[in-house]
Parts: sequence; C-alpha cells; structure tokens
Amino acid sequence: MQEEGARLLRQLMAAQTFLPAEKQAQIEDEYDKHLLSLEQGLTFGRIREKQVLAAQTTKRRHALLETLEQQHLQQQKKTKSAHRDDDTDNLSEQLQQLRAFNEEKIALLESRKLQLDEEMVKVRWKSQTS
Repeated sequence: MQEEGARLLRQLMAAQTFLPAEKQAQIEDEYDKHLLSLEQGLTFGRIREKQVLAAQTTKRRHALLETLEQQHLQQQKKTKSAHRDDDTDNLSEQLQQLRAFNEEKIALLESRKLQLDEEMVKVRWKSQTS
C-alpha cells in the first residue's frame, strides 16, 4: 500500500510539469514524513493496546485468585470433620499450584509489558532521529 501511494504520488508529480524539481522533492519529502508519522501512530496504538490488554488480563487473574482463595476459606469452614485434613491438604495443594501458576503468568505478562515499553522507546528514538 505504501509503495502504491508513493507510485501514485510520483505519477502525479510527473504530470505536473509546471512544478519545479525542488518543489516536487519537497512534496515527496512531506509525503514521506506524513507516512512515517502515520506508521508511528499505528505502532504506538498497537503497543498501547497490548499494554492495556496485559493489564486487564493481570487484573482478571488477580480477581480469580482472590475468588479461589475465598472459596477455599469457605470450604475449610464447611469441612471441620474427621476427614478435614485430607480435603484441606488437597485444596491447599491445589491453591498453591494455582498461585504458582498465576504468579508465573503475571511475571510473564510483566516481562512482556517491559518488552513493549522498550519497543515504544525504540520507535520514539527512531522517529526523533528521522
């Protein structure tokens, strides 16, 4: 799409024989700058969207973990009978496994967020040097 836009611009410029070469070069430069700005805006938008989705996913996981902990506590209150130890040990083990799993996922999401932040910095640096 970019190539086609550039090709059309060149064709229009060639048809405009009354424009001096410097003016044509200036128009092409402005076109390239606007195109770069548009691409950077899209890139920033994608990065922001990924960060928002990562934050929402982290919130949901924390809420789920909290819900599971509450359910576990309610289950503990219900099972104060002779076989309570077996059941609570099993639930405690499952809860610990779930916590470990969620903590790993949260760490992964946070590392991905850092990667996205670094990518955004690179894009900003690239736009400043252009």
